[in-house]
Amino acid sequence: MLKKSAKETGEKAKDYFENGHHCAEATVRAVLEGFDVDASQAVAHSTAFSGGFARSGEEACGALCGAFIAIGHLCPRKGPGKPFDEALQLGKKIRQHFLDKYGTTRCGAIKAQFDEENPRLGCTKLVGRIT
Repeated sequence: MLKKSAKETGEKAKDYFENGHHCAEATVRAVLEGFDVDASQAVAHSTAFSGGFARSGEEACGALCGAFIAIGHLCPRKGPGKPFDEALQLGKKIRQHFLDKYGTTRCGAIKAQFDEENPRLGCTKLVGRIT
């Protein structure tokens, strides 16, 4: 059960992003901490997802990846062949949010929609919103 409000969790994610965590790390850490779950291992697992996979900008947004990692951590499959419908439904909902808002889930295409002067500010806002 969520221990912090969605607003508090989003603000925490933005704070993490502005203070050294990248998009995937900030998202997964804030979400899991919002549920009062130790985030250290999940944050470590999110490391290479920064900036569209290893900062390539060519693949999925790191914040989206962080959200998916958090979903897997909170709603894990209980074993091979076991159902994972809850995780799938949450993942579909978040992915659709990206498609509705940005028309894509690709990091570079999303960042191209942000202010050219400071695209990081757009990422900060996105990290806070997705969380």
